Amino acid sequence: MQDLTSSPAQLLRYGSVVRLTQYVPKPESHGSVDQFVASWKEEFGGTLPSGVVYRELCRQVPEWSQLAKKEIDNPVDAALIEYLVAEPGVEISDIHALPSSQADAWSIVQDLHSVAFRFAQDEASRTPGALMFNLFEIDGPPGMEQGFLMAWPPRGEFKMKEPATISTVLHQRMMPDATVKAFNRAEVVSAELYADGIDRFAVAFPRADRKLGTSEVAGAKPPIRSHLGLFEFVAAKEAPVPHSGRTMKAVVARQFGPPSVLRVEKIPLPSPGPGQVRVKVNASSINPLDVKMRSGEVRHIYPRWFPDVYGYSASGVIDAVGSGVTSRSIGEQVYGINNPIMRHGYAEYLCGPAINFYPKPAAMDFATAAAAPSIFATAYGGLFLRYQLKAGETVLIHGGSGVIGSCAVQLAKQAGARVIATASTPNVERVGKLGADLVVDYKTQRFEDFAKGVDLVLDTVGGETRERSWSLIRKGGALASLLPPPPDPEKAQALGIQAFMVHGHPNIVEIMPEMTRRLEAGELEFPEIAQTYPLEQAALAHEDFERSPPRGRLVLVC
Repeated sequence: MQDLTSSPAQLLRYGSVVRLTQYVPKPESHGSVDQFVASWKEEFGGTLPSGVVYRELCRQVPEWSQLAKKEIDNPVDAALIEYLVAEPGVEISDIHALPSSQADAWSIVQDLHSVAFRFAQDEASRTPGALMFNLFEIDGPPGMEQGFLMAWPPRGEFKMKEPATISTVLHQRMMPDATVKAFNRAEVVSAELYADGIDRFAVAFPRADRKLGTSEVAGAKPPIRSHLGLFEFVAAKEAPVPHSGRTMKAVVARQFGPPSVLRVEKIPLPSPGPGQVRVKVNASSINPLDVKMRSGEVRHIYPRWFPDVYGYSASGVIDAVGSGVTSRSIGEQVYGINNPIMRHGYAEYLCGPAINFYPKPAAMDFATAAAAPSIFATAYGGLFLRYQLKAGETVLIHGGSGVIGSCAVQLAKQAGARVIATASTPNVERVGKLGADLVVDYKTQRFEDFAKGVDLVLDTVGGETRERSWSLIRKGGALASLLPPPPDPEKAQALGIQAFMVHGHPNIVEIMPEMTRRLEAGELEFPEIAQTYPLEQAALAHEDFERSPPRGRLVLVC
């Protein structure tokens, strides 16, 4: 095992590109692992290519993996794995992964990833004695990949309380055709200690609860397949993180807390990675999720990663494109979602997947365009992603006059559903005009008296309102909530319904064209903007939001 000056988990930054390469011996070859390792060290063990921050080669140890066999659904096929961390602007396809002398004896499977969630011990005194790689193939209906990612943070948090674990990082794919959709890389003190904790993990996260979705075809592969193995380092090399010298303004948080933790700083200007664009931000919407991230209220869903930059729904002008991008071009006015995991919208520039940004409707200003995608994606996700509301079904939408609720009322009605919505007295008429078949004035009426046996409840309010809604859902129906904590799964199971948190849409490209068409055709109302603030006043905007949540969106403008 080679000593490292720091855990690679500490080297990962916003925008880091992680290349995972699996090496599998060809059936007809007689090449050995030792020969491969020697060739790799000889060819790649010198100076790291420019922009590469870390490179390691790991060899699977069958005896170690055997210790963890209770945890392994499918073993990792690769005898060796290379883990490479690069700056986003690096032409990573130019960095060879297969030693030239081994090309006839080994084949490779290779994917690019970004970081979804990272946990690491603050002290650097412990040395890893083994590595755990768990590679996930995810082939299911829309939302399955997102559901898997969002269910992972509690597992990472649990692992970090175990004596064996030094760091654990979940990675998500960058390109749509990735073989491995996500993988977890963990540094552990020893294979023995890792194996010792498997039973405790199984009690905390029962295996049945970890399986999202089922295969409907006899003999078919399950939609989520885990391939796990324990490895040892055989070579590792670390380089200083390069800095181009170019900076930008951003609103940075270095801890959870009140709005005052948001401070304007100069940070490195990001470069777009493969499949990404860089957007010169004109406007960034302040979403309720941003506020909850900043306060730490949703740290069980979005773990800490400081210094952090919030904001994920934005509009602006593309000023750079990464390798492989053909759908977008420099100078385009765009709007979209940078994925709440990546965020970084409260800044002069952001980098995100090109497929997440779409040409801005000409009739919309940048502030309105910044607010629209997250509103539409959340409303759409709550109605159609996990439950798939159909024509003729009945949906109860709480908070029908809010920014999400009002969009949901329109979408549900246009889908042919019967819509019951709750609203306060001044907003009853407006919600009715948006398309609700029945509007319940929650100030003077009980919604239980008007909604029974509904197919779906979309909860944008939470608390007592959510609790009063359980009994109104028919067996086989669903409760979709926008607010933490997640709905109680045991209660849902007892009632025979689905219950889930809504986290927008995992692939915004699937809905952006239709959203844009509806907005341009006048089928959807433009979202209401309550107030705009300069980027430097982000803390004040958060204060105003918490003091009196507005009906419309608050937006930062650059």
